[in-house]
Amino acid sequence: MAYIKARTLLNHCFALDEFVPGLCTSLVGSPLIERELALNSALPQASFLRDHRLLTLFNEALKGRKQPLENFTDAQLKEPASQRNPLTISVIYYLYSASVLIPWFFNKGIFVPSHARLQQIFADSRSEADLLHACYPLPQWSIFVSLPFFADLTKAEQEQWPEILRDFGGFYASVMLDENNEPELGVIMVESSGLPLERFKLKLSAATFKDSAAAYLAETHAHYNVFVKEQPENFDEAKFAELEHSMYTLMPYIIKICAHIAKATDFVNLKGATVTPGNIDPKQGTGGLTHSARLNEQFFCLN
Repeated sequence: MAYIKARTLLNHCFALDEFVPGLCTSLVGSPLIERELALNSALPQASFLRDHRLLTLFNEALKGRKQPLENFTDAQLKEPASQRNPLTISVIYYLYSASVLIPWFFNKGIFVPSHARLQQIFADSRSEADLLHACYPLPQWSIFVSLPFFADLTKAEQEQWPEILRDFGGFYASVMLDENNEPELGVIMVESSGLPLERFKLKLSAATFKDSAAAYLAETHAHYNVFVKEQPENFDEAKFAELEHSMYTLMPYIIKICAHIAKATDFVNLKGATVTPGNIDPKQGTGGLTHSARLNEQFFCLN
């Protein structure tokens, strides 16, 4: 069975450095992570990154270096004028990608549910609210869920496979807290070709899947309208309607997988030995005081 290679996932992280050199590793060995984790009293296992503090944290980590984010602030990106500016919108989506990819870089956890296990997961009949809430305790700050390539499934398995997932080789997922300490799930889908898409975000405290995506879709629609005016040859309302439909179709599968991984206890590594996923200790590293990143990827299989 073919899956996206670990080096492809690492390349997604290092690609962040093409816009801001050194961003991917700027927090390695930094006490800033421990400081940010201390803010997560409402949900201790949540990521050390939050959307409303991304620029503040990155600019602290990159202090003293000449880099393109130094002229922006978190407050500035929220201003109406910035929300209508194609340049700042591009910066926003770059930061959104970093919010999921950088935490993954530290643990490098790759979760591999089997086809049979996925069919069990997809059959989960819990309420939408219960499934959303079940995602809270993801086992690491950010995870990558590896999905089998559709072409490598047997004919019987292909008939069972959700059409919306056919072109995807997996996805990154990270639980973070908003400015009100409400949990959100940030997700970056990755196509089978290895191309990562833009991050979408779901409110995990919502009562329904539709409600969980409402804020994300409203923000995306506003940004989309800016590009409809700037690039009418590439953007129109019909394409946004397709995006919205795809979101509603995709969400149940992603949420069910994350909810299952958050509660699972029967992970094994590639050799079949029992393993328990977790975050690296922020107090361990150089001199026992600073944060280091795991050197090699970890595999957590669900058979």
